[in-house]
Amino acid sequence: MIVGITYAPIPHPDLEFIKVGFIEYCAFATKNNFKEKKLLEIPFAVPITVFPESPTGVKTLDNWPSEIDRKIAFQFELLETALDVARFGKAAVFCPSFIISMQNESLLSERQLHQIKHVSTPKVKRQVYIVKRKSDPMNSKTKSLTNFLKKSLIRRLIV
Repeated sequence: MIVGITYAPIPHPDLEFIKVGFIEYCAFATKNNFKEKKLLEIPFAVPITVFPESPTGVKTLDNWPSEIDRKIAFQFELLETALDVARFGKAAVFCPSFIISMQNESLLSERQLHQIKHVSTPKVKRQVYIVKRKSDPMNSKTKSLTNFLKKSLIRRLIV
């Protein structure tokens, strides 16, 4: 059985979406970077890909609310590239908090990313789903993955 993980479920008659928890998105930059800047002055590294429509309202891969303006300095296909630009102090990123906490575990302190708090930035919480074919029965491996993600996402949100 093949499964995927998504926060932007696009309905399809052959697919089933199983809720496993929530992830929170925040704005991050290196410590004290952009501290003197207003929100519209902070350069962001953002994904190129946009969703034409989604039942959950997701428009961009990074989930930045479309009604809030920001300065887009860089556009990338990969989150890792955007994170790298942010780690070197060139931009901020808007991404899931758990990704930052996992990344920071293996980075030198000057490369670690911290939540931007000196200005008001959006916080977005999104439902996360496992997606599988409807025709595939829920087996023990899929149940294990579902339970692991439920526990893991809860633990990461609390930390």
